[in-house]
Amino acid sequence: MRYRVYLQGSYANHTNIRGDSDVDIVFEGISTFYHNVPDTLRLQYGVSVPARYSWDHFRHEVKEALQDYYGSSSVVDGNKCLSVAGKGNHLKADVIPCNTYRSYQDPWNYAEGIVFWTRSGVRVVNFPKLHRENGVRKNEACSMRYKPSIRMFKNARNRCKSSFPSYFLECLLCNVPNTCLERTLASSYYRVVQYLVGVRDADTLSTFVCQNDQQELFGANPYQADLESAGRVIRNLTDLWNQWS
Repeated sequence: MRYRVYLQGSYANHTNIRGDSDVDIVFEGISTFYHNVPDTLRLQYGVSVPARYSWDHFRHEVKEALQDYYGSSSVVDGNKCLSVAGKGNHLKADVIPCNTYRSYQDPWNYAEGIVFWTRSGVRVVNFPKLHRENGVRKNEACSMRYKPSIRMFKNARNRCKSSFPSYFLECLLCNVPNTCLERTLASSYYRVVQYLVGVRDADTLSTFVCQNDQQELFGANPYQADLESAGRVIRNLTDLWNQWS
């Protein structure tokens, strides 16, 4: 059984701010993988042999390993992840046991992500490595202004007491043109909010995609945001600017 461990979320993407109190860790089983190929095409795509070792087995073994090392009382089995309590200078960690996921475009090309199931049985597919790579590219394309802008908007969201999740906020900002990210944070704030208000009023927010460039940002799936919540956070960010100016 082979696996790889890596960070995801704000610490991995260098968009964490003061108050981010936990670390997101991906524990990815790579001996087997899941995919999006229909049953009728599995032989053509070379994925017709079912695996004997499932995600359920892997999650159970990851949980046992964490409990053996940190103690059973330090590991909480949550709906999406295994939470490991922080001690001393160590932050709390949310560990996501998952398997590799391949999103095939054709038999020779696929985007690689991860898949796991919540305890309530909901399947979650995400692409944390593509999210990170695309964030690095966007940051470089706008003279390293993208990630500082994300941190600014996270702080602004917190000041507004908005509950819009950081991942969705980052994906929202990824859809903003690079030209809106200007030399100063103040001018960037104004231009970004101006753009988001325009898109919201034009009723085209639904065209936004996640930063991984594989999934639509808005929808009913657990990895997607809610349009109404996005509208509220845009309104809150606008009100905050108007109060400052």
